[in-house]
Amino acid sequence: MVLPACANTGKVEAGSLSQAIERYRVADNSLKGSMAEALDHTPCSVVDVCETKRACLAVSGPTARALALKHQVEVGLAEVRAGKLEHDSPEARALPDKLDEAARLLEEGHAALPTCDEKLQALKRKYGI
Repeated sequence: MVLPACANTGKVEAGSLSQAIERYRVADNSLKGSMAEALDHTPCSVVDVCETKRACLAVSGPTARALALKHQVEVGLAEVRAGKLEHDSPEARALPDKLDEAARLLEEGHAALPTCDEKLQALKRKYGI
């Protein structure tokens, strides 16, 4: 009786993970951070589900951080243009570095995408979801 329970746990967890990944993927960029956090909090106890979760967090985490940094840069540039932030202020001078970090994080997330996709498809096949 243990094996059917384990298989059921795997299917339930794989389904939950698949849904969390899909919600992250279709979310507006402004919601990616909260969707990445929800993905991170998706439970897993079955090895292949946990491995898939880790692989997909390698996409969602860096990407969500990159989008948050990009938003900070957009806000900062708007403040500079509006005269609310001086061009030579430490905050304004930090904007290019934030943009560079965002680009690096986007590349990191993008590089992890094929592994996430492969593992997710394998879960879907295995558990019939």
